[in-house]
Amino acid sequence: MRRVALIVAVATLLLAGCYRPVADQVKAESPDMRPWWCNSNLMPGDMGSQWYLDHGHQKGELSWDDCLTVSSDFDAVVTFALQWPTR
Repeated sequence: MRRVALIVAVATLLLAGCYRPVADQVKAESPDMRPWWCNSNLMPGDMGSQWYLDHGHQKGELSWDDCLTVSSDFDAVVTFALQWPTR
């Protein structure tokens, strides 16, 4: 039941564009996990991935410090973009 409540809370916040509060909650509830926007996978066959794989680039989870920074940046971008609402 607790996991369902967490998923509902995360979905609600995501739909509202509140990335930092979601990241803070995930960190508090499940510090070994990251929100989807803080975990990147580079898989063979993905569009554009071969160049990165050929040059030794690796992807994966961001550190919590980087994840929280990126989450705050996303919130700032959403707030900025909402100045010009669209239909």
